[in-house]
Amino acid sequence: MKTRHLLMACALPALFAACKKDSNDQPSTPTVADNTVAFTLDGKAYTTTRLELSTAAVADQEVNQTDSLYVLTGLTSAAANAGQITLSVTFRKGQVVAGNYGDTAYATDGINWVPALGGEDFYQSNTSHYSVIQISKADGKVLEGTFSGEVASTTNQDQVLKVTGGQFRINLSTVAKGN
Repeated sequence: MKTRHLLMACALPALFAACKKDSNDQPSTPTVADNTVAFTLDGKAYTTTRLELSTAAVADQEVNQTDSLYVLTGLTSAAANAGQITLSVTFRKGQVVAGNYGDTAYATDGINWVPALGGEDFYQSNTSHYSVIQISKADGKVLEGTFSGEVASTTNQDQVLKVTGGQFRINLSTVAKGN
Protein backbone atom coordinates (compact mmCIF):
# COMPACT_ATOMS: atom_id res chain seq x y z
CA MET A 1 0.00 0.00 0.00
CA LYS A 2 2.78 2.42 0.88
CA THR A 3 4.53 1.68 -2.40
CA ARG A 4 1.40 2.50 -4.37
CA HIS A 5 0.94 5.82 -2.51
CA LEU A 6 4.61 6.64 -3.00
CA LEU A 7 4.35 5.97 -6.74
CA MET A 8 1.20 8.12 -6.97
CA ALA A 9 2.87 10.92 -5.02
CA CYS A 10 5.82 10.89 -7.43
CA ALA A 11 3.73 10.48 -10.59
CA LEU A 12 1.19 13.27 -9.99
CA PRO A 13 3.67 16.18 -9.95
CA ALA A 14 5.37 14.81 -13.06
CA LEU A 15 2.01 14.45 -14.78
CA PHE A 16 0.95 18.02 -14.01
CA ALA A 17 4.35 19.44 -14.90
CA ALA A 18 4.14 17.79 -18.31
CA CYS A 19 0.75 19.35 -19.09
CA LYS A 20 0.77 22.64 -20.94
CA LYS A 21 -2.16 25.01 -21.04
CA ASP A 22 -2.53 26.25 -24.62
CA SER A 23 -5.33 28.77 -24.05
CA ASN A 24 -2.99 31.48 -22.71
CA ASP A 25 -0.53 31.28 -25.60
CA GLN A 26 -0.29 34.63 -27.34
CA PRO A 27 0.69 34.99 -31.00
CA SER A 28 4.32 36.01 -31.26
CA THR A 29 4.96 39.64 -32.15
CA PRO A 30 7.97 40.33 -34.32
CA THR A 31 10.85 41.80 -32.36
CA VAL A 32 12.53 44.47 -34.39
CA ALA A 33 16.20 45.26 -34.19
CA ASP A 34 17.77 48.53 -35.27
CA ASN A 35 17.09 49.43 -38.90
CA THR A 36 14.42 46.79 -39.35
CA VAL A 37 10.79 46.76 -40.42
CA ALA A 38 8.59 43.74 -39.62
CA PHE A 39 4.95 43.33 -40.65
CA THR A 40 2.28 40.86 -41.69
CA LEU A 41 0.63 41.23 -45.09
CA ASP A 42 -2.55 39.20 -45.61
CA GLY A 43 -1.37 36.66 -43.03
CA LYS A 44 2.23 36.28 -44.24
CA ALA A 45 5.02 37.65 -42.01
CA TYR A 46 7.85 39.71 -43.51
CA THR A 47 11.02 41.26 -42.12
CA THR A 48 13.17 43.59 -44.17
CA THR A 49 16.73 42.63 -45.04
CA ARG A 50 17.76 46.02 -46.41
CA LEU A 51 16.47 49.39 -45.31
CA GLU A 52 16.98 52.94 -46.54
CA LEU A 53 15.73 56.25 -45.18
CA SER A 54 15.28 59.22 -47.52
CA THR A 55 14.30 62.69 -46.37
CA ALA A 56 13.22 65.78 -48.26
CA ALA A 57 12.06 69.28 -47.45
CA VAL A 58 8.57 70.00 -48.77
CA ALA A 59 7.27 73.55 -49.12
CA ASP A 60 3.70 73.96 -47.88
CA GLN A 61 2.53 77.11 -49.68
CA GLU A 62 -0.87 77.20 -47.94
CA VAL A 63 0.55 77.85 -44.49
CA ASN A 64 3.95 79.22 -45.51
CA GLN A 65 6.04 76.52 -43.84
CA THR A 66 8.50 73.83 -44.78
CA ASP A 67 7.62 70.26 -43.83
CA SER A 68 9.92 67.22 -43.76
CA LEU A 69 9.01 64.10 -45.72
CA TYR A 70 10.57 60.87 -44.40
CA VAL A 71 10.41 57.85 -46.71
CA LEU A 72 11.46 54.50 -45.26
CA THR A 73 11.96 51.77 -47.87
CA GLY A 74 12.69 48.14 -47.05
CA LEU A 75 13.31 45.03 -49.13
CA THR A 76 12.02 41.66 -47.92
CA SER A 77 14.99 39.71 -49.34
CA ALA A 78 18.18 40.12 -51.35
CA ALA A 79 16.58 38.53 -54.43
CA ALA A 80 16.09 40.57 -57.59
CA ASN A 81 12.32 40.07 -57.28
CA ALA A 82 12.09 40.95 -53.57
CA GLY A 83 9.02 42.59 -52.14
CA GLN A 84 9.35 46.24 -51.15
CA ILE A 85 7.49 48.13 -48.44
CA THR A 86 7.57 51.90 -48.15
CA LEU A 87 6.37 53.99 -45.20
CA SER A 88 5.96 57.71 -45.85
CA VAL A 89 5.43 60.31 -43.13
CA THR A 90 5.25 64.09 -43.46
CA PHE A 91 6.37 65.92 -40.33
CA ARG A 92 4.74 69.34 -40.09
CA LYS A 93 7.06 72.34 -39.88
CA GLY A 94 10.00 69.95 -40.21
CA GLN A 95 9.63 68.80 -36.59
CA VAL A 96 10.10 65.04 -36.21
CA VAL A 97 7.71 64.26 -33.35
CA ALA A 98 5.86 61.23 -32.01
CA GLY A 99 2.24 60.89 -33.07
CA ASN A 100 -0.17 59.29 -35.54
CA TYR A 101 0.43 59.75 -39.25
CA GLY A 102 -1.11 58.36 -42.39
CA ASP A 103 -4.27 60.41 -42.24
CA THR A 104 -5.54 62.05 -45.39
CA ALA A 105 -4.03 65.48 -44.62
CA TYR A 106 -1.05 64.65 -46.82
CA ALA A 107 -1.48 62.43 -49.86
CA THR A 108 2.09 61.18 -49.47
CA ASP A 109 1.59 59.75 -45.96
CA GLY A 110 0.94 56.02 -45.79
CA ILE A 111 2.07 52.56 -46.85
CA ASN A 112 3.09 51.35 -50.31
CA TRP A 113 3.73 47.70 -51.21
CA VAL A 114 5.42 46.25 -54.29
CA PRO A 115 5.05 42.42 -54.26
CA ALA A 116 8.00 41.90 -56.61
CA LEU A 117 10.55 44.44 -57.84
CA GLY A 118 10.29 44.81 -61.58
CA GLY A 119 6.70 43.56 -61.54
CA GLU A 120 3.62 45.47 -62.55
CA ASP A 121 1.71 45.20 -59.27
CA PHE A 122 1.75 48.20 -56.94
CA TYR A 123 -0.38 48.69 -53.83
CA GLN A 124 -0.87 51.86 -51.80
CA SER A 125 -3.01 53.24 -49.03
CA ASN A 126 -5.43 55.96 -50.11
CA THR A 127 -8.54 57.79 -48.91
CA SER A 128 -10.68 54.64 -49.25
CA HIS A 129 -8.07 52.21 -47.92
CA TYR A 130 -6.13 54.14 -45.33
CA SER A 131 -3.25 53.30 -43.05
CA VAL A 132 -1.98 54.54 -39.71
CA ILE A 133 1.69 54.97 -38.90
CA GLN A 134 2.21 55.63 -35.21
CA ILE A 135 5.56 57.10 -34.21
CA SER A 136 6.11 56.20 -30.54
CA LYS A 137 9.71 57.42 -30.25
CA ALA A 138 11.37 60.30 -32.09
CA ASP A 139 14.30 61.56 -30.03
CA GLY A 140 16.76 62.55 -32.76
CA LYS A 141 18.59 59.23 -32.38
CA VAL A 142 15.86 56.63 -32.89
CA LEU A 143 12.64 56.65 -34.87
CA GLU A 144 10.39 53.85 -33.66
CA GLY A 145 6.77 52.89 -34.06
CA THR A 146 4.03 50.70 -35.45
CA PHE A 147 1.83 50.66 -38.54
CA SER A 148 -1.23 48.94 -39.98
CA GLY A 149 -3.90 49.47 -42.56
CA GLU A 150 -4.92 48.52 -46.05
CA VAL A 151 -3.22 48.87 -49.41
CA ALA A 152 -5.17 48.69 -52.66
CA SER A 153 -3.90 47.74 -56.09
CA THR A 154 -3.36 50.75 -58.33
CA THR A 155 -4.72 48.78 -61.31
CA ASN A 156 -7.67 47.07 -59.56
CA GLN A 157 -9.04 48.97 -56.53
CA ASP A 158 -11.07 45.88 -55.55
CA GLN A 159 -7.84 44.01 -54.81
CA VAL A 160 -7.01 45.04 -51.23
CA LEU A 161 -4.35 43.64 -48.87
CA LYS A 162 -4.35 44.04 -45.07
CA VAL A 163 -1.17 45.15 -43.32
CA THR A 164 -1.10 44.23 -39.62
CA GLY A 165 1.38 44.10 -36.75
CA GLY A 166 3.85 46.44 -38.44
CA GLN A 167 6.83 47.56 -36.36
CA PHE A 168 9.95 49.55 -37.15
CA ARG A 169 13.01 50.82 -35.34
CA ILE A 170 15.38 53.18 -37.13
CA ASN A 171 18.75 54.14 -35.67
CA LEU A 172 19.21 57.50 -37.38
CA SER A 173 23.00 57.39 -37.09
CA THR A 174 23.45 53.96 -38.71
CA VAL A 175 20.57 53.55 -41.20
CA ALA A 176 21.47 53.69 -44.90
CA LYS A 177 20.56 57.13 -46.25
CA GLY A 178 18.99 57.79 -49.63
CA ASN A 179 18.76 61.02 -51.57
